[in-house]
Amino acid sequence: MKKVFTAVIAICFMHSFVCAQKRLAFSPAKHGFHFVNSFHTSVDLGGSTDGLCGGMVLAAFNFFRYNMPIPQLTDKDIDYNVTCHISPISTSGTTALVDYIFHSQIAAYTTLNALPFLAIQDPLYETEYNKIVDRIEKGTYAMLGFKLRPGVGGMGHQVLCYGYNPNNKELYIYDPNIPDQEVILCAGAGGIVLKNASGEILSQQYRAFFEEQELFANRTSNRTTYDLGDNFLRDLNYAVRPPGVDPRPDMAGFGYNKSGIDYERELLPQDIYKFQIAATSKMVEVEDAPLAKGTRVQQFFNYESNGLCDGKNQQWLLIPAGIVGTERVFYIINFGFLKYLEAGSDATLQQPNENNNQRWFMQPSGVANVYHIKSVATQTYLELPVGSVNDGDRLKLGNFTGASNQQFRFTKIVGLTGPQGDHRYGSYVNVGSRADQNKVINLTDGSMANGGTIKLYDVETGTKNMQWRLERTSDGYYKFINRLATSKCLDVTGWEANNGSALVSWDMADVDKQKWLVIPVVRDAGSYIFFNKVSGKCMSVAGGESRRGSLIETFCFRNENFQKWKLLPARE
Repeated sequence: MKKVFTAVIAICFMHSFVCAQKRLAFSPAKHGFHFVNSFHTSVDLGGSTDGLCGGMVLAAFNFFRYNMPIPQLTDKDIDYNVTCHISPISTSGTTALVDYIFHSQIAAYTTLNALPFLAIQDPLYETEYNKIVDRIEKGTYAMLGFKLRPGVGGMGHQVLCYGYNPNNKELYIYDPNIPDQEVILCAGAGGIVLKNASGEILSQQYRAFFEEQELFANRTSNRTTYDLGDNFLRDLNYAVRPPGVDPRPDMAGFGYNKSGIDYERELLPQDIYKFQIAATSKMVEVEDAPLAKGTRVQQFFNYESNGLCDGKNQQWLLIPAGIVGTERVFYIINFGFLKYLEAGSDATLQQPNENNNQRWFMQPSGVANVYHIKSVATQTYLELPVGSVNDGDRLKLGNFTGASNQQFRFTKIVGLTGPQGDHRYGSYVNVGSRADQNKVINLTDGSMANGGTIKLYDVETGTKNMQWRLERTSDGYYKFINRLATSKCLDVTGWEANNGSALVSWDMADVDKQKWLVIPVVRDAGSYIFFNKVSGKCMSVAGGESRRGSLIETFCFRNENFQKWKLLPARE
């Protein structure tokens, strides 16, 4: 009987422990975004910021309280690069969803509730914890602000709290940096700690938290846009209805199922193309004049050489430039001059600038190999003005009509641009810097672990961790496989779309960040540029100087020697 009584007491105690925890209806796995907070915002007056955590929290909560399904998008579907215009506040080149997240971020900072980020004194854990418990008990949610520990860059971080556990004084949160899972906030040495359900530490970079604002699940309005001035009125509570859940660009009327396009079958990587204007059957080319900033892009008859140039000004590369919505976008690069097609009122050739006016949708017309070319920045279409029939007539941008002057046929030039023609292809090589061919990329210290750093070192005979083999993938790219660690290849770390993302050695997998285009420099025989499939950025020597020990990273193409490479016979 005593054993039975003890068991009953234990069961009651366990029941009390479980019941003491409280969670409201919001679930990160169901109601949170399924992509990580990797946004980078460039401001048109100068400067940039990283992350839209508050915007993601507020946007996700609005989807939840309006009982709208959260978009089922993952990292590969999101274009993380946002361009912000100040007057009026707007974004360009983004989908309605990303624009909504951006404006939600602005809204989260336009109240006095954000001032504690700037306070010198940190709030006490227990004081803020008790405040949040009171919110949860009355059925409301809380946006929390996190203050960073000294030495960690940035202003802070924002999350959504939907529950608590009084036994350990823990809070349950949705953290947009850690999607699809419940994150537990608790007190730690010198600050706060984030853990997962198994107790594993996820982050220790925050020193304190505070309630930034209370959020009400039952408070909605008929607003569809933010009035930032009204955000000071707390009772409005940022209840702006989210946009429709389909974030893809509007492609109605293009004669195809927009979810069924596989660009990598229709526009193969590594190929060189001519593109022809359907209205006149002439080619798109760069004018023959010396290549200055803003060189005109025009139509001209087809030729391989016209006595003035070698015909490369009519040859083009299509370099993947990330994802916008669910559609891949491209840089369109002139093969002869390695400069980028740019949208304005006219189409011009420019140095790369990383802005959306150099990124393009390739929208099928319904006719094989014929495309409409739409600017990500301006949402207008490349076209030859109606009535233009002469060689030298300039290309411009205009609103969509679907007519033949906005249709372009892509024709592959025989042969690949990759390294197969190089007699060393298929063998191990040293990958030497064009700036100093005695320095080659090297797996530092011959590390066999994931995360081994890649640096530039003086070439040495018989050093296997300096030797690499290029292997073509099924979708037409290349992997760089190390001779010492043959199960590993070059991989991009961190936010792959950012400048300065370091290269490391990692286990081979079918992931885009391990895939590279190998593009020859036509006016520098034997030199190559390696463009990463995820970002369209190229393999570069950090700092632009080929010094021993320099890190290897990805960076926006600048047509400089520190971004050009030689495939050299491996020193056996």
